[in-house]
Amino acid sequence: MMETKIVLAMHNELSEAFLLAASHFVDTNDVICLSLLEGDTLDDYRDRIDLLLREFDNCLVLTDLLTGACTISFMQFLNKYPFSLVSGTNLVMLVEAIENKELFSNFELADLIIKKSKEDIQNCNQLIEQGMNGLNEEEGVL
Repeated sequence: MMETKIVLAMHNELSEAFLLAASHFVDTNDVICLSLLEGDTLDDYRDRIDLLLREFDNCLVLTDLLTGACTISFMQFLNKYPFSLVSGTNLVMLVEAIENKELFSNFELADLIIKKSKEDIQNCNQLIEQGMNGLNEEEGVL
């Protein structure tokens, strides 16, 4: 199976910030940032998207906001190229995607990271109230 190429497509420098944070946990060298910077036109951004998607066949694109310009711009290519597009990216999703990019297609990887992200979103106050306070600080797991 061909390795899934991970692309971060977010507003301003958010892609780079996510990449920096993820680099503390996994090797981020192969992740591509395609940021929409202040002053970029949407036409220029869509041209960059088209070039990128032409280059890679197995691509997972992670964006910040569902209704943001990055996501909407990529959505215009969903019928043209076989890639997966996931919005609402958080650090868990990115790390999970990088860790599993060699094991799953972009479509399978999209489903996996959404599932893992949902599992990681917790109200910690409720966890403590329910007696789940056995957090191991070294391992960072319950």
